[in-house]
Amino acid sequence: MIDPDTMELRTIRNRDHKELTLVMSDEFNEDDRSFKPHDDRLFTAIHQPGSTNEEIQFYDSSYVSTRDGSLILKTSAEKTTWTEYDVTLQRHHNMTRNYTSAMLQSWNQFCFTGGVLEMSIQLPGGSKEGAGGLWPAAW
Repeated sequence: MIDPDTMELRTIRNRDHKELTLVMSDEFNEDDRSFKPHDDRLFTAIHQPGSTNEEIQFYDSSYVSTRDGSLILKTSAEKTTWTEYDVTLQRHHNMTRNYTSAMLQSWNQFCFTGGVLEMSIQLPGGSKEGAGGLWPAAW
């Protein structure tokens, strides 16, 4: 699961000089990569409303792309409406979220127990204040 474009396959941790062996890497060097279900070996782009912690966006798999060695997750103030079944009301009804965003997950594609996870991430905003109202996360 190591991307052939990854330069270093091992590293020495400064804190305790322990040698760590790389077991997975992704340099995102393939432009316009698809993360729709079953298209990628490591990640899947979610296509559903956010529901874990009262998110106010709909996750759209088309909001994920790769370009010039970067993974790009788009966010916009675009409304998304869908129909879902409400078990309490016993009927279908329309739902709307005022924002559309992207989420990738590696559930059942890359799983590990223990070790070190290292990411290089550029968050929106570019200043000390950042981009107000956004809650980007990586874990």
